[in-house]
Formats: sequence, structure tokens, C-alpha cells
Amino acid sequence: MAWRKESWLPTYELRRHPENNRWTWFLVEAFHRELLEEALHYTTTHHWPRLVGHLKTLSNLPMFGGVFRQVQEIRKRVQKAWGDTHLRSPDGQWKAPPWRKALEGWPRRPLGASVFLYVDPQVDGNRPRTLGEWMARNETTATG
Repeated sequence: MAWRKESWLPTYELRRHPENNRWTWFLVEAFHRELLEEALHYTTTHHWPRLVGHLKTLSNLPMFGGVFRQVQEIRKRVQKAWGDTHLRSPDGQWKAPPWRKALEGWPRRPLGASVFLYVDPQVDGNRPRTLGEWMARNETTATG
């Protein structure tokens, strides 16, 4: 949950990555769509300062595998909507699209986040060793 639009709204969800079946964090679909629509709006209305600020904000999200993939999709959609071929500003010629400076600090790859649990059988007993074990136990207790 995060504070957005004057209320607490879901922001991230933990689910399996479709490519490698590993657990990772994603933006919830509604929030991802909101971020994409805002970026495309700034692009199509040529509101460059807002677009640059929006892209810089996106680059500061925690770049877990799923979030990284979603943010890269937004970046690609903005680049496709604007394109590198439209290099004329209303005042004349520029050498690069204005949003390009927002990409200078963008992460090049997702976070390499791994969690390892040390389990001492004498102390921890039946404690789950992995997130998968924990999820499996919670699924069985929630359904049964």
C-alpha cells in the first residue's frame, strides 16, 4: 500500500515472473496502467518537463524483476510514441528528445535480490526455509 490520490491504495503485488517462474514484485495492474497513461499523456501533449520528471520518478521505484520489466515497458512506449525521428521542437531543432535526459540515471538491470534463510532445526523446528514453503503452508491453511 502507498499513499496516492489522498488515500492508501495497493501498489505492489508478489507473483511469479512469467519468464522464469520465480517470485518477484510487480506493480498492481491499476497503478501500472496509471503510470503508463500519465507518461503517454505528457508525451502526446509535448509537456516535456512533466514527462522528464515522471520518468525520473519511475526510475526511483524499487527495481525488482517484475517492476523493472513494467517500467521498461513504459519507457519503450514513451519512446515509440515520441520516437527518435521527431527531433524538431517548436522553437527549432534539438539534438535529442527532451525526455532522453531523464534516462541518464535509469537502472540497466533489475535488482539482484535474493533472500537466504538460515534454519537451525534445534531452534526453529518447523519454520519454512523458503518463500515457496511459506506460501504453500499459507495456501493450505487459508483453504482448509
